[in-house]
Amino acid sequence: MYQRHILSCHPRYVPCATIHPMHITLFGGSFDPPHNGHLKVADHIIQANVADEAWFVPCAKHPFAKHLSPTTHRIAMLKLLHAHTINLFEAESHRPSYSIDTLNHFAVTQPQDSFSWLIGSDQLPLFPKWHHYTELLQKFKIYVYPRTGFPLNGLLPGMVGLTTMPTIDISSTEVRARVKNNQSLHNLVPPAVTQYIQENRLYVG
Repeated sequence: MYQRHILSCHPRYVPCATIHPMHITLFGGSFDPPHNGHLKVADHIIQANVADEAWFVPCAKHPFAKHLSPTTHRIAMLKLLHAHTINLFEAESHRPSYSIDTLNHFAVTQPQDSFSWLIGSDQLPLFPKWHHYTELLQKFKIYVYPRTGFPLNGLLPGMVGLTTMPTIDISSTEVRARVKNNQSLHNLVPPAVTQYIQENRLYVG
């Protein structure tokens, strides 16, 4: 059974090099908040031998200018998942986070390893709007996991659909709406994340 772990990796001061060559999938996103669906996706990546490791890469600023909760809160909640590696390369940036820049960074700093990116099928219609998306597809493999209401259709060359993975029917948008409406988060986020949201009065306004 895959054993979960967590490691906050500071890209400026702590080397993240691995001992043996590995394939690492980067799971970028806002994680506002992180939920059980995110955890299931990362777990599947390891259990299905898609990659050796799955890294959560929370962004500091969203390229499409979404309003986000403070980065400190989103990282704190990711830590409460007690799972996988959290990499702070994008979180410590003061500019919008672009997947191609992040992947290029790790390809240079960890040349012994190979890297891929992970997206939900809800991102497929938006993918041509991504920064340098053609370069992204040419240089790196993009894994796509199924989201409710967004079938794995229209995959571009360089994309791989995770067809054996159960469809993820949880979204951060739903979690925020339920908090605002004072509804239960049972089975949507871990209890520790629910407690953190309540104690810090996130998503109530």
